[in-house]
Amino acid sequence: MGKSNYMSSQFGKTMADVRVKICKETNTAEPELVELLVDNKLVNMDLTVKQVYEQVHWPALFKQRNPDAYDIPSIEEATGLTPMVIVYRLMGIDGEATEDRVETLLDGSEGDMDPANIQKKYGFTEILSKPFNS
Repeated sequence: MGKSNYMSSQFGKTMADVRVKICKETNTAEPELVELLVDNKLVNMDLTVKQVYEQVHWPALFKQRNPDAYDIPSIEEATGLTPMVIVYRLMGIDGEATEDRVETLLDGSEGDMDPANIQKKYGFTEILSKPFNS
């Protein structure tokens, strides 16, 4: 496959679809033996390409460009987006994987990152942080 650029629409929706495409291109018979890494993290095959791009690649890219930044802006505010590099390798060749694993991510419908939802969910912490006056 080399370092060719591909559109995500050429693969399918999930990382499993990406893995199958890679295995076809490289004539690897068993997709289950291939693991995928994005920004040095092993990704679960059930995750969508969009989720991985928005919640793994974009934050890593932003932190690389802005190491002192505290907040990561949403991808809608992003400028200068780059293609997501996916590294594939055979499982178990060099022993057990030591990279962080990304098993689950938010799907777009959960809305947990919406500031109103965060305020509602964690608003009680404001009460806990006020000094107690007796």
